[in-house]
Amino acid sequence: MTNLASSHVRSVALSSVLVATLLLVGLASPAVAAPQRAESTAVGVSSTGSTSSSGPDGRHTGGAEDATDHALSITEASPSDRRNVQGDAVLAVNAPIAGTVKGSDGQPLSGVIVSIWSSAWDGVTAWDYPLTFVASVVTSGTGTFTLSVPVGYYTLFFNPVDDPDSAWSWVGGQAVPGKYPTLVSSGGWQVNASLGASHAISGSVTGGPTSTPLSTPMTLWACNDRESSFWCSPNWEISSDPGGYGFWQLPAGYYLLEVSAPDSRYKGEWWNNKPDYGASDFIQVSNGVDTFADINLARHVQVLPELTVSGTAAVGRTVSVTVPTKVSGATYVYAWYSDGVAIAPSSPESTFLLTSAQAGTQITARVRVSKPGYATVTKLTAQTSRVIASSAPTITGRVAVGRALTANPNAWTPGTTFTYQWYADGVGIPGATSSTYMLTPAERDKTIKVGVKGWNPGYTTYFRGSGPTLKVAQAAKPTISGTPKVGQNLTAGTTGWTPGTTFVYHWYANGGAIAGAASSSLTVVSAYVGKTITVRVVGSKPGYTSFSQTSLPTAAVVR
Repeated sequence: MTNLASSHVRSVALSSVLVATLLLVGLASPAVAAPQRAESTAVGVSSTGSTSSSGPDGRHTGGAEDATDHALSITEASPSDRRNVQGDAVLAVNAPIAGTVKGSDGQPLSGVIVSIWSSAWDGVTAWDYPLTFVASVVTSGTGTFTLSVPVGYYTLFFNPVDDPDSAWSWVGGQAVPGKYPTLVSSGGWQVNASLGASHAISGSVTGGPTSTPLSTPMTLWACNDRESSFWCSPNWEISSDPGGYGFWQLPAGYYLLEVSAPDSRYKGEWWNNKPDYGASDFIQVSNGVDTFADINLARHVQVLPELTVSGTAAVGRTVSVTVPTKVSGATYVYAWYSDGVAIAPSSPESTFLLTSAQAGTQITARVRVSKPGYATVTKLTAQTSRVIASSAPTITGRVAVGRALTANPNAWTPGTTFTYQWYADGVGIPGATSSTYMLTPAERDKTIKVGVKGWNPGYTTYFRGSGPTLKVAQAAKPTISGTPKVGQNLTAGTTGWTPGTTFVYHWYANGGAIAGAASSSLTVVSAYVGKTITVRVVGSKPGYTSFSQTSLPTAAVVR
């Protein structure tokens, strides 16, 4: 067996066999597009409309007229209709194609369906050309056939439906069309074909450590003869029976065997435990020897549901991924990614603390579950919204009734817009939703906070709250009682302050501080004659903001 990785070219095309699947219903649309060479576009041949059964040994056998119909799917008409069919592509008759078909024993073979396919070949590109079904005939009792077509490029396919010892094949004896189609001119094309011995690829399909018999979709890929332009094409699709599978009447050549998972509990593979087309091994059949290829699909240790990253996608917050139910004895490994780049490639921790390095990126997590004897399961979560950067807001201003406070959002992701909500002792203040707030008597003796909600397209909408202020103080302008006359006493009044406030006094004459005047009363002296007197009171109380207020001036002092 040979690994595909050693081949010069690993391109995949839809062979002419697949082209024929468009003709399943009445040959209504025989023209098809050019085969695609990209691996991702290759598709399997549908066996819709055919029947299937199990042979004497319990292995899958093709239904309808012959097992090769799964590979060909030239038409799903009744057996009598298949033997002489003409497609819409025949517009004129001026070039004969004739010949003799011999079976694997070298004797002329009757009952062979000979189908002809036309090509709008560009005359240059090898292996890669579109095919259109034209017509089919059946060889006579002496193995001969004749049909006429317009001048153009053609190839032939031979299907020995009545001789299980002979293999079906394209011109040249291969399981795929030849490197180039043949130009058929007015002189015609004489084709003498000798079909090779029939081969089979068969075996059992089981799953998991207990080798449970499985019924699962399988695709046989036919390959060319491994020239420098090597390619393979999906050729024949079946569903295995629990007792096994079989692909029959194969020509000698190289094949790949793709086994799909019957359900999410199992892991699909290519023959010989290979993970994909690029790594797959050839199965070579030759010399009339059948090949047995038993397959055991690994069972997944666990079928994981869709997983999501929970938590807030914001710097400083922790996000997590949770597997709802864990399998006993299994190992769970987590990997974290920022915009697809690993930031914690292998960790037993299902949580991750977001830092400023992840700001502006989207976060995903990958969960890997493994257990001896089982197929490892890997699941990637969906991306989060982009990680937003933020700062806790701060409050500036004097925390006292009648004074305005201002909320400062500070540093956030550029482009963020904000909404605000003010709180008194943790309770939202109705209508207080701007960046400033004027304190009222209703907030007296309460602490104030502000909440800022940042919104930015593509990012998590995020809320940050400030710390609390000191309690809101109640203050009022002090009053001065007494007569501003030399020898009289003036007294400062502090009515309207928060109960329990202690005061410090500062007296002024015409705005100039009076040295030593720091009590609640002041004796007027002759030095103040002609001047007005004011008093500034500084009130303080534990848990409150210290606050000062200055009285209105008295009348000018007289003698």
